[in-house]
Amino acid sequence: MTHRIPVIVWQTPTGTFTATTLDGPRASAVDVTPVDALAQLKAYLVWLFRQHEGEPADLREPELRDYKIRVRPEYRTTNDSVFPVGETVQIHVTAVLGKRRDGSGVCIFPTLGHRFTYQPTDPLNELINDAVAQSLGRCTPQELVLRLAPPQISLSAIHLQDRRSRSNDEEFAPPVLTRVADRLGQRNRWLRSPRGIGREPLVRSLADRLTTGRASLLILGESGVGKSTVITEAALLLRRDLKRDSESPPPVLWQTSARRLIAGMMYLGQWQERVEQVIAALGNNAAVLCVENLLDLVRTGNEQPAASVAAFLIPYLERGELRLVAEVTPRELDACRRLLPGLADLFEVVRVPDFSPTEARTVLEQMLITGSRQYHLEAEAGLAELIQRLFRRFVPYATFPGRVAQFTRRMLHERRSVGATHVNTADVLAQFRHDTGLPNVLLRDDIPLPQGEVLNHFQSQILGQPAACQAAAHVVTMVKTGLNDPRRPLGVLLFCGPTGVGKTEMAKALARYLFGDRDAHERLVRLDMSEYSGFGAAERLVSSSNGEVSEFIRKMRRQPFAVVLFDEIEKAAPEVHDALLGLLDEGRLTDRFGRTTNFQSAVVILTSNVGSDRATGVGFDSSAPASLEKIVLSEFRPEFVNRLDAIVSFVALDTETISRLAERELESVAKREGLAKMGLKLTWTADVVAHLARVGCDLRYGARPLQRAVERQVVAVVAEWRLEHPQVADSQIVLELRNGAVVVRPVFRRM
Repeated sequence: MTHRIPVIVWQTPTGTFTATTLDGPRASAVDVTPVDALAQLKAYLVWLFRQHEGEPADLREPELRDYKIRVRPEYRTTNDSVFPVGETVQIHVTAVLGKRRDGSGVCIFPTLGHRFTYQPTDPLNELINDAVAQSLGRCTPQELVLRLAPPQISLSAIHLQDRRSRSNDEEFAPPVLTRVADRLGQRNRWLRSPRGIGREPLVRSLADRLTTGRASLLILGESGVGKSTVITEAALLLRRDLKRDSESPPPVLWQTSARRLIAGMMYLGQWQERVEQVIAALGNNAAVLCVENLLDLVRTGNEQPAASVAAFLIPYLERGELRLVAEVTPRELDACRRLLPGLADLFEVVRVPDFSPTEARTVLEQMLITGSRQYHLEAEAGLAELIQRLFRRFVPYATFPGRVAQFTRRMLHERRSVGATHVNTADVLAQFRHDTGLPNVLLRDDIPLPQGEVLNHFQSQILGQPAACQAAAHVVTMVKTGLNDPRRPLGVLLFCGPTGVGKTEMAKALARYLFGDRDAHERLVRLDMSEYSGFGAAERLVSSSNGEVSEFIRKMRRQPFAVVLFDEIEKAAPEVHDALLGLLDEGRLTDRFGRTTNFQSAVVILTSNVGSDRATGVGFDSSAPASLEKIVLSEFRPEFVNRLDAIVSFVALDTETISRLAERELESVAKREGLAKMGLKLTWTADVVAHLARVGCDLRYGARPLQRAVERQVVAVVAEWRLEHPQVADSQIVLELRNGAVVVRPVFRRM
């Protein structure tokens, strides 16, 4: 028996959508789109009917009607005093009118949470006026604004099969399974999962193997190739087969993860007991367990793979008491073979191949058509080609369709959430710019970017280091023109020179140029390599003490578009240099578990103090002094040096540069909040600049003594003067040099 539950969906003032039943079981759901809100509501109603708690609906022929009602708002004080507004206010309300089986009528105000029943002979308009006045008569004007008719409201319906007369495809689910796994193939999960576009033959083949065979299966493919989608689509296909053939039903698929299997198990033997119960429940129901990652089974349950969950499952897999479907990448499979020999041999391999560029274009076009239809948008022609070009150029390592599909869905959802009806090239570029942080000038080929303009920008940021500015500008122009090697990081630079001459500041300037001032701090990932000099340093670089990935790796996976700064690389242990060879060459960093982190969207900068007394030079050509190259080669192994794009020598700062830096430091002080909020304009004489350059110049420490000198001789003096003259505002204060010390002289405005 199928029940039809009438539902109304409307948009709230916050932009989300609420789906509410109009009759039958009272339930509501809120989500960012109408489709998702309806899916969430239906999932709850399905569960409710399974618990024998859902009541059939009696509302027939519902229809929407708008009414204009006059109400009188009122204000209320904390002591319950009431102050009615002098004039009534006309508001628009939306009502749902319907009939019951006994002939009576029903009027429902979904946004007001009010309803009443009436007879055909009753004065409906008067009843509606009284009902609205009763609901809104004591509202303040501000509260009335929230009760206005929503911008979008529509009727819908949810159809449910009565689970109290359960069909053959709804086997009883043991509680031990529902606690640790989700059944694949449920309709509400299908609504949220991506469709297996372009994988139809593979999905059919997998469904047939699950039906006719008894072997456990490994779904092998690169991360993002669509392994989970193939399994989900096969489960949906098996569900449809189950409805057609109830005499020899196909297996039911339950999806879980290694962590979820043993969640909450603290004591010795506890998780093993639970896993045995899960295996028994699966066997009794002829079900298959699907695991999101085979390697996680090897890493979970014990620090030693031989005592892990995977090792515990091996006897059951060998005897055929457990049938497992597990996802794995090629590198993870190699790690499994190394860590737990014999495990992978218990599976048959189902390969999920990569899409060719032509196939990927076709699949992406179909994604845009399907997604645009779902979000009620019109997509401009050529978007698939643009998306594919952006990802091929800036995210070449992203396996299709993983990130591309996520990007496309996110873009369509964003357009719909702002009420748009079209999606075009500008929307694609805006979403890609939001996700990557890259500026428009790098994403769009039609915007010119002269080399001289980039060089001038860096020279205005970093003083006295022309070679370094040239190297940074070269990285930017290579990215702009798309001539960088897509199989390597965007740039790999070694900055050599004494401390305090701008090596770290150049990395910051590059991050600011690529990602903007607002995001530069988050996009600069800095590691002090002196912390990776002891035993096990390479392992600590990629993993934490509990076996999970390190904070460094988490940052890079969360946002691969970054500037990565390995500070004082010569202090790192040799094993760290070996671990970085793959990162510098192929843009990949892999741990012992086969987990790979990609750096092909990052600019990698290494700093070192070697060659600090040498002249300027860049790279390995004639412009680079041979002595610097020899020093670098004596400090680092040849295979490490050969992976560098350029060696940049930073020179010691001269007097003129120190003076310009002093001027810049003073300009920074003049912009500080303590002066700006009081309207105080800070100026200084040339003697002050010369004095700071003189006392702040140290060949051993570069510009860092200058910063300390400004704080000590300027900021401290200005702060002391401000404390003594707190009433002075909207004036000019001048820094002067008297008897070798900086003093403050106010210049008051004449009235």
